[in-house]
Amino acid sequence: MQKNGIDKDIQIRVRGYMEHLIEEESSKRQYKEQFLALMPDNLKKDVLMNLNGKLLTCNHLFAANFDYRFLREVASKIKETTFCPGEIIFSVFASFKNSLLIRFSIGGW
Repeated sequence: MQKNGIDKDIQIRVRGYMEHLIEEESSKRQYKEQFLALMPDNLKKDVLMNLNGKLLTCNHLFAANFDYRFLREVASKIKETTFCPGEIIFSVFASFKNSLLIRFSIGGW
């Protein structure tokens, strides 16, 4: 914003708005996690499969190569994360033991 010559008072308002969005998103995620924690495992897996399974079944890589049982299990393990513009989300030096990082972008860039 400084590079584009945006006034400081507008920059402060934009930062305040972005902080508000991040806090709101964080509280929504916490509410979702608490709500899911109250459910029995089978119902929780059904809800997660419905929400996250759509991401997997709409992706040709997953739909063509994996069966429903596997996709259901993966869908139950997906962790939602929100990143800020310019934030480093993956490092070539990172060590991920027994992990698979797959990035889906919904409504973003």
